[in-house]
Amino acid sequence: MATTALRQDAGEYKQIGLPEGRHTLAQNYTYTQDVVPVEKVAGQIVFDASKVGTDLIIKFSASVTPSAVATTEVRLYDRGASATPAASNLVATLSTATSGLEILSETLTAVVDPSAGWPDNNQIYTAARIYEVRVYMSSSSGDTVYVGQAAIEVEIP
Repeated sequence: MATTALRQDAGEYKQIGLPEGRHTLAQNYTYTQDVVPVEKVAGQIVFDASKVGTDLIIKFSASVTPSAVATTEVRLYDRGASATPAASNLVATLSTATSGLEILSETLTAVVDPSAGWPDNNQIYTAARIYEVRVYMSSSSGDTVYVGQAAIEVEIP
């Protein structure tokens, strides 16, 4: 079964077709902790879960390397339909409290309207939506988190 997603390149949203695979939200991103911890945007894409079908698995995943033992979170937000970006709604959170390379993953469920369960319910719309990934770390100023990749993955079970 072929899936379709939209990717933002140079300010435009472009449609890409993949049988299954990784739809990258952020890659090779380094977060540096400020004096006051703040969430920072690492990237975004438009993803249409209705093109995936019910026989495939959708996951939110990230590879992260925190420089310190602290709470590190990679958060997935729904920003709304591609034509009308809206306020951010938290969809899923990947979290670790260790230093060193971590591979994190959470299964997402595509539903007609997940907003009743927001925030952080691991549900996405079955329609084209803008998804944004943000990184947060609760540690000392100057500590870093390297995000090798954060993505929405489509897998064949």
